[in-house]
Amino acid sequence: MKKSIGLACLATLMLTGCRVTVITDSTESTTPSAVSTVESVSTETFEEKLTDNGFTLKGPDQASLYDASHPNDAVLTLKGTFDWAYTAALSAESAYSSDQGIIPDSAITVMTESSFSTGLIVEVDIMIDLTKVVKAGDVYIKGHFKSNNVSKEATVCKKLTIVPFGTVKAPTYQETLKLDWSALKLESPKSIVFQLTDADAQYGLVNPNITDDTKKYSDFWQYQLVSETKTVKDIAFTYFVGHRYGLVFQVTTAKDALVNYEISAVVGAGSTAIGFNQYKNNFLTFASDNGSLTLTVTTTTYA
Repeated sequence: MKKSIGLACLATLMLTGCRVTVITDSTESTTPSAVSTVESVSTETFEEKLTDNGFTLKGPDQASLYDASHPNDAVLTLKGTFDWAYTAALSAESAYSSDQGIIPDSAITVMTESSFSTGLIVEVDIMIDLTKVVKAGDVYIKGHFKSNNVSKEATVCKKLTIVPFGTVKAPTYQETLKLDWSALKLESPKSIVFQLTDADAQYGLVNPNITDDTKKYSDFWQYQLVSETKTVKDIAFTYFVGHRYGLVFQVTTAKDALVNYEISAVVGAGSTAIGFNQYKNNFLTFASDNGSLTLTVTTTTYA
């Protein structure tokens, strides 16, 4: 089935030796400028260090080799966040590889994301163009960042294991959604579709919720509900830990009109220490294994 609904994807510009700044909150701009490149040397020590001076780097432990038969979204992103108040710009930003024979520095780009409303940086991403990865093996990606506004700087390092396409492994939880669309008064709809889309889908990672081998690398999957005799359904699925999922509930009416209905925000079990099972800000996330969450479809529609 052709993908007709879901999340819009951010197109990534992977330019060698370039820096890209993105303004979020529905306004975007890209500004290439020179970025310092630090050459790795054989005497340099590389070991994983994910936090430093209030800066935290997160990302998967494995990355996939590129497969030309699967050309889409061949980029791996390591996400950096920090608690540096009032940082609107960085005076230093660099990222490089411990092994040029596995990941050359030319494959690495740094991108900052800033809030349109405040102008402050909310995320620093190290992006790796997987089409330029040379071979499988273990490699470290080191980054150095310094605030231009406050006296803060950090050096972080992430270990990556490059594996053949289709063999990437990632931690998962088993979760259950109780989907309730009883508020809707639907008259003989042609279809009712509930779709989940992985906003943090990883290149080369098999989607365990898809049984069709021809679509197993897809970032979305659907449940057809029009044949359901009830208006509440339990949906069990495999969740990639730390990923965000977008949700769509769409009805095709008897007159072939496509109508999308909103799903109410909800916060379930969890804690401030580990997070919560929740659907909030249009994303579904789980903080624990074997959790459950009730999703209520409202009568509010959108295009």
